[in-house]
Amino acid sequence: MMKKVFLITAALILAISCSGSPTDPTGDGGLIDEGSGTTDPNQISAFLNKYPGRYYVEDADGAIYINYRIEGSKIYEGESTTEMQGSKTLSGNKLQVEIPGNTSSQYGSDWNTSMEILNFSDSGIQVFQKLILSKDNFSTISGYQKVTTISGLKKYAGNYYQYQGYNDGTGSSTVEKYSIFTIDSSGNIYITNNMASQTRCSLDGDVLTLDFTDGVYKCILQENRAIASTFINNVEYSTTSKKSDLLTPYKGTYTGEAVTLTVDEADAVITSGNLMNPTAILNGKDLIIYDSWRENDVPKKEEHKIVFNDDGTATYTKPDSTEVTLTKN
Repeated sequence: MMKKVFLITAALILAISCSGSPTDPTGDGGLIDEGSGTTDPNQISAFLNKYPGRYYVEDADGAIYINYRIEGSKIYEGESTTEMQGSKTLSGNKLQVEIPGNTSSQYGSDWNTSMEILNFSDSGIQVFQKLILSKDNFSTISGYQKVTTISGLKKYAGNYYQYQGYNDGTGSSTVEKYSIFTIDSSGNIYITNNMASQTRCSLDGDVLTLDFTDGVYKCILQENRAIASTFINNVEYSTTSKKSDLLTPYKGTYTGEAVTLTVDEADAVITSGNLMNPTAILNGKDLIIYDSWRENDVPKKEEHKIVFNDDGTATYTKPDSTEVTLTKN
């Protein structure tokens, strides 16, 4: 998965530019209520077993990325071979996954806990990504200014933050807390100086709405954190990961004319040219390895096409239409 940077000033832009095009809602991004659904791993495994495949998303430049792989009743993130970690709750066709932060990572964004709501259908997965904001006791921070006062916010006083990594110029990175907003004991809410004048705030029950020029954050305020969702044109932002077939039936190494194709359960890699950003998608016996890059700020994409034959060979068609027969070792 691509790294997500959760600065409030950039999050609305990043939600679009880093996660593909938004989709019309067919599922539900709401949280599964505590006490409902099931956390039984056997029931969740049985549910996942109905949706095997590798699921991918295409970004605005046409680049393709694997978001999830479901195989053997387990779900994996991206092209990882390690099962997706975190607490999982299932309700109907909705799987809620809360992924703990990795504080041993050198990347500050990896330290943050995240949440994904996955709505399953036969054609793909509609994905709603939530920002989990941790909470410290309230303290005054330089560079923040008051936006408004809401009496109902008093009981939610605190500094709501995510971790960010900063390069110190020596090749090392420093991880620091970045407060998205702060609330004092009088119900005053504070946001960075450069955003305060563009922000309107309101409270409905435990849901704090931060209304910006380009979109809206809705934050469910809890005792020790907030769970934030992005809304655009009054619709919660989501993406749809399309389904492709599993690679496992064609695992192995195929060679021919100085070309090597290596297929494992998570990915397929070919040694042909200098591929920049390859992603393999299998449908039936047809494997396409898409390569994407930018040249003079113009997006480019090539397709390396492989057809798996019944005799154990594979026919590889290069981007220039040259064909090579690959034999499985």
